[in-house]
Amino acid sequence: MNRKFLVSEVFEQALTKYFDKEKKGDFISNSDGYLNIIRCLIFIYGDLDFINPKLTKDTKALIENLSKFGYSKSNIYNFFDYFNSYDLFNISKSLIDMYKNKKDVLVLDNSDSENFLRLLKNIVNIESNMELYDYYENILKDKNEIEILEIEPLLEEKEEVNKGFSFQLDDVNGFVSIISILIFIAIVCFGIIVINVLVG
Repeated sequence: MNRKFLVSEVFEQALTKYFDKEKKGDFISNSDGYLNIIRCLIFIYGDLDFINPKLTKDTKALIENLSKFGYSKSNIYNFFDYFNSYDLFNISKSLIDMYKNKKDVLVLDNSDSENFLRLLKNIVNIESNMELYDYYENILKDKNEIEILEIEPLLEEKEEVNKGFSFQLDDVNGFVSIISILIFIAIVCFGIIVINVLVG
C-alpha cells in the first residue's frame, strides 16, 4: 500500500524535521537547506497554515493556505516542483513573489522585510547572484522609498529657489531702505532751503 505524503516525501520530511527542531529548540544551520526553505515559508505564512494540513496530510488544504495572499495555485505547484528538485534559484524567486503578495495585502514594517531577506540569504547567497538580487530589488523595493528618493531632489531644488528668493528679497528691502533715507534727507534739505528763502 502506497503511503500518502503531504505534497511529496521530501517536502513532508523537511516539514517534520523543521517542527521537531523547533520543538526541541535546536539550531537550524545554513547547511540545512530544506529546513531553511521551510523556515522562510513559515515566516511568510505562519505555523498554522502548515500544521493542520500536515496532521491530515491534506495537500489541497495546504495549497489553499499558500494562496491566501493571492499567490496563484499554478505557481504553488511550480514551487513544489522546484522544492522537490532543490532548484534554489527558482525556489528563491518563488519565495520573493510570495512575500511580495503578502506585502501587498498586509502592512509590514521595515524590520519584517529585513528578517525576510536574512532568511532568504540562509537559502542562497543572493548578493553573489546578480540576476536573483536584481529580481529581489525590482519586486520588493518599497514604492514609498522610490517616491522619497524621487521627491528629495525636488525638495532640495525648491529649498535652493526659496533661499535665492530670500536673498533677492533682502537685497530689495535694503535698497528700499536706502531710498527712503535719501528721500528723507532730500525733504529735510528742501525744508531748510525754503525756510532760508522765507527768512531772507
